[in-house]
Amino acid sequence: MSVKEMQALQKGSFVKENGNILGMGKIKEIRTGSVVVEFFSSPVSRQDVEIPFEALRPLGRLQPKTRCFVYIEALARWCAGRIEQYDAATSEYQVKFPEGTLPGNVRLLSVPTAEVYVRWNRPLTDAVSMLAETLQETA
Repeated sequence: MSVKEMQALQKGSFVKENGNILGMGKIKEIRTGSVVVEFFSSPVSRQDVEIPFEALRPLGRLQPKTRCFVYIEALARWCAGRIEQYDAATSEYQVKFPEGTLPGNVRLLSVPTAEVYVRWNRPLTDAVSMLAETLQETA
């Protein structure tokens, strides 16, 4: 990773490790020479991994249609949605949720980057937690 890329890293930024074995994660803490990356499996399963700077690459913004998870305070629950677009001025994503997920049949919601989560590449070890949160999608 270049010096410029290292300087651009900040808490909450999405990154991947160079081998892309673990997939996408979010920077939780920046240390001297390394970064603690939080990998999201489900709302009840997250794993922190310390990764050297040189083994990381920043992702910038998430691509449209990326499946994501957001905790909606007003509903007191996690909801699954898809990225529609990114607003660089506000550092927020427009997230589209399935019909009937949000009150008043609202489908789009602006969500700060820090509140958007994307699953890593590892398989679920506890699928029941995702089912309990009703985060599955129809086929």
